[in-house]
Amino acid sequence: MYAMVKIHVDKFDDTIVDDLTFMKLLLVEENVVVLPGRAFGLEISAEINISCHVFRVVFCAPENIIKIACERIRSFCLRHKEN
Repeated sequence: MYAMVKIHVDKFDDTIVDDLTFMKLLLVEENVVVLPGRAFGLEISAEINISCHVFRVVFCAPENIIKIACERIRSFCLRHKEN
């Protein structure tokens, strides 16, 4: 099972500008792997011509590991939220 999660880049500080920077920083800072939406062709929404910033998260690990990963993603987002 997986989910595509929207990234509201306007809610983050200047270090996160798109799905790729979100993914790279999350990996470096929290050791959590997600896939950027552009890996699935979701970089640009052709219908409305705007960037589509999302990441894909997969839920195949044991529940306790998923809970840890979710807490790390939460901490990451709080640390990078725009003031």
